[in-house]
Amino acid sequence: QITHLVASNGLPPGVSASIINDDLKIMGTPSGQSSGVYNYSITLDNHLEQTSTEPFVSATTSTVVNGSITITSSGTNTSTTGNGNNCTITTSLISAALTDQQSVAAGTSITDIVYDIISDCPQITHLVASNGLPPGVSASVLHPSGPAVLMILGTPSGQSSGVYNYSIILDNHLEQTSTEPFVSATTSTVVNGSITITSSVTNTSTSTNTGTTSSNTIDELVLTSSQNTLNQSICTQSSLSPIILQLGGDASSVNVTGLPNGINSTLDGSQNTVTISGTPIGVSSATTYIYNVTSNGSQSKTVSGSITVNPDSNISLTSQLGTLSQTMNIGNPIFDIIFQFGGGATSVNVSGLPNGVAATVNQNNQVILSGQPIISNNAATNEVYNFTITTIGNQYGCGEASMSGSINIINSGTNSSTTSSNTNSAETYTINVTASNSSNYTLNGTDRSGSVSGSDPSVTIKVGDTVNFAVNASGHPFYLKTVQGTGTSNTINGVSNNGTTNGTVSWTPTQAGTFYYICSLHGGMVGTITVN
Repeated sequence: QITHLVASNGLPPGVSASIINDDLKIMGTPSGQSSGVYNYSITLDNHLEQTSTEPFVSATTSTVVNGSITITSSGTNTSTTGNGNNCTITTSLISAALTDQQSVAAGTSITDIVYDIISDCPQITHLVASNGLPPGVSASVLHPSGPAVLMILGTPSGQSSGVYNYSIILDNHLEQTSTEPFVSATTSTVVNGSITITSSVTNTSTSTNTGTTSSNTIDELVLTSSQNTLNQSICTQSSLSPIILQLGGDASSVNVTGLPNGINSTLDGSQNTVTISGTPIGVSSATTYIYNVTSNGSQSKTVSGSITVNPDSNISLTSQLGTLSQTMNIGNPIFDIIFQFGGGATSVNVSGLPNGVAATVNQNNQVILSGQPIISNNAATNEVYNFTITTIGNQYGCGEASMSGSINIINSGTNSSTTSSNTNSAETYTINVTASNSSNYTLNGTDRSGSVSGSDPSVTIKVGDTVNFAVNASGHPFYLKTVQGTGTSNTINGVSNNGTTNGTVSWTPTQAGTFYYICSLHGGMVGTITVN
């Protein structure tokens, strides 16, 4: 049969492969924006194409041709400047020409790659991330008496053959100390280059129409997805662009190490490919993972890359649970509501607060809501303000987060049949709840009347108070209800964690009346809550 070109992967834009007169020809002019290293992989076989009279016939033999084309440009590494500071960081290669595009044999030390770091920033320059270097090669920033320098040096391991496109990020952030907080960078720069590690393995064909192949000279591991997939930077909860490698030779499996949580490798035995994919989880700060994929054949090969996982923004309540939604009489201040934000967030927006209540952001990434709310309509019996706090400015361009709460102002000066006329400030009470049998809850804590203790005691609070029931009663779901009785109906609106057996049930009543705590399974485990 004639030889067919089955697949052509990894060639630069503008370059193509074809079979002409039994020659495999790779030719073309790369586009002007295609600088970089392109590791190509071309698969040939001897299948028979389907015709009007004959069916398709699978190939009995195949071969893979691999190579590398490096497209250079006259561009230089330049800095990007952030808000609030016009300083810059740039780099200049001062080692021998083309040391940043060098090729060495596996097990041989690379020629040291040295860059001058030119910076007019008042802060020193830090190495933030080093991606894509071969195993055994590392980068560091040194601060001698003169300008700072970036050095890349080391000896690649004996199994590290392949093309390594490295990317090194420098910036001018300030590290956290015992007296000073972390300060985000205002400017950064990226240094790129390529190190090719060679080995004695060569590309040779396999032939004959007998259905047998010679496998120990075929490249055992070839990247067939885009070159850009080898080193990626993504957000938490974002899907990785699949990294696909083709197994060749006598390799039938691989060993994959160094992947982030949530990213996995899958071997497709029918296609003899390994795919790395998934969605990273559990990262609270930017983390770079160097992964290695090693084939198990007689000519074992390792392909390495990097996955940088950047965190989404996050926000959490750090003051007491009952402070998120609170009720107070007019003229009284709110209990401070405190949030902690982090991940990639740099600040927050707050909306929906009443007049008199303000948000303060401190250097520890805390947001504090405090003040004395002012009612806008003196004739109203109460006013409810639903507020939202949202993170902004994720420094990695990842997702933001938000939380919501409410502030209910009771106007006790109006004639209302449903609100208390009490002018005392709201209080917060904590009552521990346990159960040693199916007859009674055991409570221990305080309320407006003083001590609360014993089997199913009554609880007394006032409108605007917050009561937190700390429940530890396995097998006895603890509910707050408007009507006495088992089951899960007639529950009180606005109760947090209602029905838990191990957690805190929190409630801030907005009207007076008689209410109940009860086990949804055992009618004898019941007590009254009086709200004045």
